[in-house]
Amino acid sequence: MDNDNNDKPNSGTIAIDATCAPANIAFPQDLKLLNDATEITEKFIDKLHIVGEKPKPRTCAKNLGISKSALSEWNKIATENQCEVQTRGRGNYESDESKENAILRKKLRDTQDALEIFKKAIGILGK
Repeated sequence: MDNDNNDKPNSGTIAIDATCAPANIAFPQDLKLLNDATEITEKFIDKLHIVGEKPKPRTCAKNLGISKSALSEWNKIATENQCEVQTRGRGNYESDESKENAILRKKLRDTQDALEIFKKAIGILGK
């Protein structure tokens, strides 16, 4: 059974892929890992929080139906402006004139869009 082919030395290259890893390892970019850490931290804060003091920022944000980051940003602005936050209601326009101008610009834009559609319709139906 000896062949001359078996006497030749092995040659060539072999590629080995070592990128496989167990599925139960969490990587730094894993969002579940970040979420788990946040939940554990929140539980830890809950245990340390003294009842009767100010509510925690996350609790306040949840009660208001906003994110904690939005509440933190509002708090930062209020602190920088001696607890005064300048707002003018929906849209935060500088003045009533700027609000009216914005409304008129929107109406003009809507009218121009409708006119363009009407022109295209006439062009299609006119053929």
